[in-house]
Amino acid sequence: MVDHYDEELDKMESFLNPEIKNGTMDEKFQFQDSVSSSSSESDSFEEVNSSSDPLQDMSCLLQQLPIKRGLSEHYNGKSQSFTCLSNVKCLEELAKPEIPCNKKLKSCKTSRKRLSHRDSALTKGLFHRASAHTKRLSHRDSALTNCLSHRDSALTKRLSHRASAHTKRLSHRDSALTNCLSHRDSALTKRLSHRASALTKRLSHRDSALTNYLSHRDSALNKRLSHRDSALTNCLSHRDPKRLSHRDSALTKGLSHRASAHTKSLSHRNSALTKRLSHRDSALTNCLSHRDSALNKRLSHRDSALTNCLSHRDSALTKRLSHRASAHTKRLSHRDSALTNCLSHRDSALNKRLSHRDSALTNCLSHRDSALTKRLSHRDSALTKRLSHRDSALTNCLSHRDSALTKFIKSTTYKVRLPHKCPPRTLWDLFYHFPNFL
Repeated sequence: MVDHYDEELDKMESFLNPEIKNGTMDEKFQFQDSVSSSSSESDSFEEVNSSSDPLQDMSCLLQQLPIKRGLSEHYNGKSQSFTCLSNVKCLEELAKPEIPCNKKLKSCKTSRKRLSHRDSALTKGLFHRASAHTKRLSHRDSALTNCLSHRDSALTKRLSHRASAHTKRLSHRDSALTNCLSHRDSALTKRLSHRASALTKRLSHRDSALTNYLSHRDSALNKRLSHRDSALTNCLSHRDPKRLSHRDSALTKGLSHRASAHTKSLSHRNSALTKRLSHRDSALTNCLSHRDSALNKRLSHRDSALTNCLSHRDSALTKRLSHRASAHTKRLSHRDSALTNCLSHRDSALNKRLSHRDSALTNCLSHRDSALTKRLSHRDSALTKRLSHRDSALTNCLSHRDSALTKFIKSTTYKVRLPHKCPPRTLWDLFYHFPNFL
């Protein structure tokens, strides 16, 4: 049990060693009292267990032992009694010599505790500094995210407005192209209709001209035949009637045959002309239909080519806009980071300059205020002194003048004639009426 109490004493000494070194004398005395009380308890326990005479004086011996040392070599390890106290000559032999290794260990323990306290303080300071830095970074990140969100919303709005404007431009362009194509189709149809009407007019004029020519030719032939018939009748009237009758019959037969042949030739010619005109009309209609189909095909191909070109152009423009937007966002992000860095550096520099300037201004103003107050105080004191001296001089001068005037007035024995109706009431009236009085 004594060994157990000794170990507890060593632990308490090693634990309370830095506190004893850094504490006051009262704490040291309290620790000595606690050690003495623990030693007295151990002595009482030993007295209960053993009845030998030398062990009865253990309490006084333990009180006289030094605090930071254990028992002497007379203590036999883990046994619960002292066996060699009869050979002790003095109390110093009971003191256990201190080992230098224990000194080093104690200094290491104290330095370790100091380092632990210092590390805890440093960790607390670093933790507070890190928390403040994280708070500042969080506030800065929130501000940057808000700024970037507003900027992103503005960019999306600008891109949406740009896309809507581009779609509007494309729709207007498509409507303009459709209007242009419709106007071109209407113009082509008008031209074809005008050309067809002109061809029909030309054919009608040609038919009328041919009919007029044939009618004039028929009338001329009939006139020539009538004139020839009349000439033949006149000629035959002078000849034999029999021969004339035969000749007339022959002529009439020849004329009838000739007229029938002429009518046949005219009918054949008219039929040929009508056939030619019908073939020509069919050829013109076929040509116009082929031309219309070719124009429609060309217009359809042109429309498809324009739509493909516009679609490719739209895709290329959308790609360019997307790439431009991404590049713009990257440039803006880099610019924002550079601006934030520049602004942070500028703010720090400005804060430093402002702090230095404020301190310099405060010092300058304080010195100026002190100098002004000193000058004003000196000036006020000088003015008060001058005014006091002037007032005293004026009062002295006035007192001397009044005394001199009173003496002079009393010393004069002659009477001064004053102008009538204006007797002098005061001294100033006297000086006014008689300036050479003095």
